[in-house]
Formats: sequence, structure tokens, C-alpha cells
Amino acid sequence: MKYFLYITILLFLSSFIFSQNVNIQEEKPELTGTSFTHKCMHDDIVKKFKHTHATKRLDYDTQQNFKNMRIFLDPSQISIPAGPTRDYLINSLLPYAIKFLSTAFSVIPVQGNLTFQKPCEFINPNTGECVQFQDPPMCNDITIPNRYFNPGVKGYDLVVLVATNPLDSSVLANAVACQFDQKGRPIGGRINFNPTAIIPSDVGGATWQSQLGVTIHELTHVLGFSSDMFPNYLKPDGTKWGKVTQTFNERGDTVTKIVTPKALKAAATHFGCSNLNGAELENHGGSGSAGSHWKARIYNYEFMQASSDGTDPVYYSPLTLALLEDSGWYQANYTAATDTPWGKGKGCDFALNKCVNSGKTSFPDHFCTTTDTLTCSLDKIARVTCNLGQFTTALPSAYQYFSDPTKGGTNEFMDYCPEWGTFRTSDTQYSICTEASNAPDTNYWGETYGPSSRCFQGTLVDASFNRFFQNQGAACYTYSCAGGRFLVKIGKKQVDCTKPGTITVDGFNGNFVCPPTTGYC
Repeated sequence: MKYFLYITILLFLSSFIFSQNVNIQEEKPELTGTSFTHKCMHDDIVKKFKHTHATKRLDYDTQQNFKNMRIFLDPSQISIPAGPTRDYLINSLLPYAIKFLSTAFSVIPVQGNLTFQKPCEFINPNTGECVQFQDPPMCNDITIPNRYFNPGVKGYDLVVLVATNPLDSSVLANAVACQFDQKGRPIGGRINFNPTAIIPSDVGGATWQSQLGVTIHELTHVLGFSSDMFPNYLKPDGTKWGKVTQTFNERGDTVTKIVTPKALKAAATHFGCSNLNGAELENHGGSGSAGSHWKARIYNYEFMQASSDGTDPVYYSPLTLALLEDSGWYQANYTAATDTPWGKGKGCDFALNKCVNSGKTSFPDHFCTTTDTLTCSLDKIARVTCNLGQFTTALPSAYQYFSDPTKGGTNEFMDYCPEWGTFRTSDTQYSICTEASNAPDTNYWGETYGPSSRCFQGTLVDASFNRFFQNQGAACYTYSCAGGRFLVKIGKKQVDCTKPGTITVDGFNGNFVCPPTTGYC
């Protein structure tokens, strides 16, 4: 996946991934996403094409200060014909992604032309010299145009070749670096989009934000968020860190964490946990996802988690900016970051211990233990339901949270923690309040869907309906904050919610919860 990214944009599976000995038996209600899904398999791509990597010595003015990174996109290998999909990729997704990354990261600028080094096929073991170069030279699975060897491109610090070759249906794009300078910083890479997975969408909509989040996610792998590049990270004095990651035993599981200082400080600050021992990496999803993404259970909605289904927000958090700053290749502009609400200020218990113990959770706004109600997402953008499911066999012991070992959440990346997630309300409608197309055919609850709508808790049902359609605990309404008043539009009524508390509304059965204005005003 935020993701949101937005920048809210961000990331769950809609086709759930399970280990071979665990199969879902029942799921109520159905958790799903839009038609957009993505699962990142970055490390598998790196391993497959590492033989195409090369290092080139470039000229830098070491007296210069860091400046916004200049990224050149080469669209010459985009095979999509002229039309909406091509225009959407070239004129919307990619420019917005580059603008974000160029704002978020600065580098010591390349002097003169940025040129590539041809990858070597065979090295003389006695002299260490290359005796045969690749022909044609490749950047992973894409041919490198000769112009990048001579004369190169002037005025840029990174070149990214863009292609649109078919990929697995669950993948929107993948990207890797293939050219590096003498200090290990990536100076060339490629991003490949799956042409059948691109969904042209309006700028700012949920699908656009999610696809933008994936684009930024993949390009961030090119910048250096990759387990393959961790060993080349540099200290401020120019020497290698030696130890970028460390393994711990926590929650009955073996976990790997980033332990470099700026990333560690960002993670500790986020949770409010001064003795945090590291920023945890993903350990699920197989060799393609584990190791080069943040742990979804710990950093949900963060744009560098491994999967996205287009319904959850994605945030570009200070944590990822801090990690790349620890590489020694970049300075980060933290004003470009948007911190995820997931786990924010929840302390060491959230980051280090189990999500649910003996059927109870200390974090009911994040995790859940029953499926009989709805609530609002952390960012108030959507109605959410609990993805608690029943499996046919026991979950691994580290992921057992109830007396019944077959009960758990449906998402492997979340350590099977039962969590609140967006859901489908019909074949064409979803629970996201900000999308006008999600409005119900019959407005039993007096709702309004659209860009300015948010989720509120309550059980209101319009009293004029003879047929009772139960409100399960959350609905979508517009609101305003002006003159010290907090007004919510319910049906045709403006309800004064300036004072938090539970109220009734004329013309409706049930009640409505006026929330604190935090998160709304």
C-alpha cells in the first residue's frame, strides 16, 4: 500500500493471505476493498535481477548544501496506447509522486551529467576488471537506453525508467534500484506498472489516493527502503553502520527491527515509548514482503507497509523519512510527513505486547473482539466493522488471542489481530463516508456522503419509515465548525453538538453521540 499518502492514502488486503495450515471458514460481514488491490513483493524482484546492478562514480561538490532531489522519469518504455490510462499514469500519478518525493528528500546535487555504468557479466578474478559487459545493458528486466551511458542527463540526481509490462493481478506496480554511486546511493532504477491494474480516477478520490500511495511506496524502495540496501547505509562520518537491524523475541514471535538512531527516535516519539528497542519490520507475506516494509500490525496505514486494498487511509509518516535519513544519502523535510493515527501515543504496551489478551484489548479503538456493532475509523473517514473470523484449525500460538484458538482477525499482515476495517455495503457501495457514490439507495439514517462527510457514532433511524432498518452504531454525516459551534446535519436538521454527549434527534428513533471536536474541527 496511505497511503494516504494524503496525505491520507493507505493499506489492507482484500484477498487475504494465509499460511497453508490455516483456512478461513466464516467471515461476517464480508471485508473487502474496491477493485483496486496491491501486494508488494519487492525483495523477490531484487533477488531475481541483482545481476543487473552496477556502481558508477559521480562528481559531487562536497561544499554544496543538500538540495531538493531532482528526479528524471523516462516514459519511453510505457507500452500503454494513447488514451485515458496512459494520460492518467503520465500526467497524474507519476507527477504527484515525484513532487512529494522531491519535497520530502534532499541530496548533495550531482555535478555535471548523471551517467550510468554498464552492468558486468564476467569479471577477471585475477585483476577484478570486467571482461564482458551486459549486452544489451539491463536495469532489472528493462533495457537501459544508451543515452544514460553517454552523455547521460544533466540536472538530475536520480533517473527512473518507467515501463508497463504485465504483472500478477494483485500487483499495481513494482520498483527497484539498479544503478548506484560510489557511496551506495541509488542513482538509477525502474518502476513497472501493471497496465490492467491502473484505474484512472479523479484526483483526490480514494482510489486515486491509494494508487498514488503505491506509486510513492514503490519509488521509495528505489530510494533505499530495501533490505538489500540496508548494509550500505552510512553513518554521518561516512562509515557503514554495521548493524541496521536487530532481532528480538516479542509477543511469542521472532521480530526484526530497524535500530538506527533517527528511525528509532521517530518510532519512540510516535508511540510515546522512550525505551522502545527498534522500529519493527514486516515478517509476513513471504520473502517478497518480509524485511523491506514496516510491520502492519505496528504501523498500520503507513505507506511503506506491504499491502493495500484502496479503502484505508495511507500516511507518509516521519518514520520512513527518518529511516532514509539514517541511510546517510538524504536529508528529510519532515514538514512533508503526516503521522499515522495508528498507535499514536499508545505507549510501549501497544508496540511491544499482544493486541488482545484472553479476549480483551486495551485498545478498543484499534482492535475488536465482537462483530455485532459498527464504529468509526480512527480518522473518522469511514464506518468500520470487526474482521474477527473463525478458522478451521488453530492459529499459531503467537497469534492466539481468545480461549478458542481458531478465532482471530483475517489479515496475516496484522498478526491475525482482529481489527476495525472498512467493508462493502453492497455490490457497488462501500463504507467510506467521503465518497458520494457510497450513499445508500434508501436513506434510513439521514446520512450524507461526500468529500466533507465524516463518520459519527449512534443508532439513529428515520422514524418516518415503516420498515425498521437497524443502525448498527455508526453513520456518515456532514458537519460545520464555526463561531464556536459544532453542527452536524442529520437528514434535514442541523443538530448542535457543541457539547459532547449522547442525544436524541427529533424525527429519528435511537440516539446520536456528539463527539469531542478533536478529529472533526
